[in-house]
Amino acid sequence: MRTCINKTNLGQVQRMDHEGYVVYVMARGNGLVSCIVADNEYPQRVAFRMMQTMLDEFEPKYTQWETAREHSITFPWLDEAILKYQDPAAAEQS
Repeated sequence: MRTCINKTNLGQVQRMDHEGYVVYVMARGNGLVSCIVADNEYPQRVAFRMMQTMLDEFEPKYTQWETAREHSITFPWLDEAILKYQDPAAAEQS
């Protein structure tokens, strides 16, 4: 995942094949990045929507993210989002 993130420029979104999976990366201009690993059938638009939603939820709540140590921030909404987006068809309707 870090390899895919490092290949993504700030302000860019992209889809990459990696080790039999698809990796979706969204890098905001401020350096905040979201990444999803999915199978080839997972719809790209749903993956990008999920990343956009996660970043929109995360950024205003965790304004000190730039100085946080790795794995030091908990984001409870993430578990809920992962369950919601397991079924892309249902996630698109919400």
